Amino acid sequence: MHCVDAELVFQFNRPMLDLGPYNAHGPFLNEGVELARLAFVEDTEYPRVHGGLLRSTRQRIAAAAGRSQCVVAHPADLAVPDRTSSWELLCACCDETDALMEPRRSNLLWLLYRLTFFELAVSFAKQLLPSAGKAERPFLLCIIGLCNYAMSVDGSAHLDTAPFADAYAEATPGSWASVEASYFLSQTNARTVGDVNSLQHWLSRHRQAVETAEVDEHDRAKLWSRYYRIHALLPQLEGRHEEMVQDMDLAEHWLAEMSSATMPHRAELRALRYACNESRIKEALVTGDVALAEERARRAIAFEPNDGRLFLHLGQVLIETGDIAAAVHAYSTAALLTPWGAEVALFMMGQCYEAMEEYWPALHCYRSSATIDPLSVSARDAAIRLAAALGMDEEGAAAPSKDSAGPGVDGPRAAKHQRYAGALGE
Repeated sequence: MHCVDAELVFQFNRPMLDLGPYNAHGPFLNEGVELARLAFVEDTEYPRVHGGLLRSTRQRIAAAAGRSQCVVAHPADLAVPDRTSSWELLCACCDETDALMEPRRSNLLWLLYRLTFFELAVSFAKQLLPSAGKAERPFLLCIIGLCNYAMSVDGSAHLDTAPFADAYAEATPGSWASVEASYFLSQTNARTVGDVNSLQHWLSRHRQAVETAEVDEHDRAKLWSRYYRIHALLPQLEGRHEEMVQDMDLAEHWLAEMSSATMPHRAELRALRYACNESRIKEALVTGDVALAEERARRAIAFEPNDGRLFLHLGQVLIETGDIAAAVHAYSTAALLTPWGAEVALFMMGQCYEAMEEYWPALHCYRSSATIDPLSVSARDAAIRLAAALGMDEEGAAAPSKDSAGPGVDGPRAAKHQRYAGALGE
């Protein structure tokens, strides 16, 4: 039921695993890594595309691709036979950080961040700070803030927004650092802290940074699209859904103004379009328009057919519509395409199978989910509960007869996996 093609996962995700060849059909997260690699190898500047790549995500992808050897604490820990030429250059530059000139030094730190070498990037950035010039310091502080934020999401560090605040204070108005620092301070106050007053403060600063940024038409459209999408969180938190929708309309309007003329432009457009589509799906669910949510989910999948996370959203929407069988198919596709979301997809498949009174597939899905994520209390509890209802012992060790009675008409039904009154997705 859950069989992942390891070679396909590897080929789709090589940049984030070993800086190998980029496959345009893979998840868009790889495009940001590929641009970081190109900037580093060519010693030039490319757009710095965010993507929310976490260490746990990279670990899941490496395991699913059969390349767990790519999960190392330091680039030099990767065995020489497994290194690409770009990885060899990465190792060499990590040994001589102080001697590197710009832009390679900044590109090295950005690449380490995109490859989830967070502690190493923070260590290098802190080493460079005392001697860094006025123009470089805000960038280094942003790198420290971004790495800390990613580690806090993964649970390996406590959230510390001070580096972003310091970066904004030291940055030239309208610079990359002022834009990024104010953006992430807005995001963390909305999604993590839930502080409306601080959110308003940083949204104002972020708007000022966007307004003063000296950029071309493509970048201006990108910055305004991001601004209105993050600004939509304010009316959402305050329950002003009409204003939330207006903000998201503006975010989508500016998205349409972005260029797709070059590969870097397309990478930025693809990342922003994914985020905007995801937010609009959740927005429709917040406002109770399930039909619109399904339409948007299917439109998003048309743009990104190989990103399983969108099938997770579609599955949720289909549960809301009552089409449980279709939801099973959506979650099954999600489990096959997205190794780092397979445990959620399998748990939800179990919920759906229970709703359809197909208890053996449900039990298999719960167990598979718990195997992928042993810390998942929900999947383990569901497996134990259903195993007991099927005549197995509490741990499911006994092999019951296929004729065992199921939980019956009073058994559990498909439950909503999450409430969408929370944040519009990043």
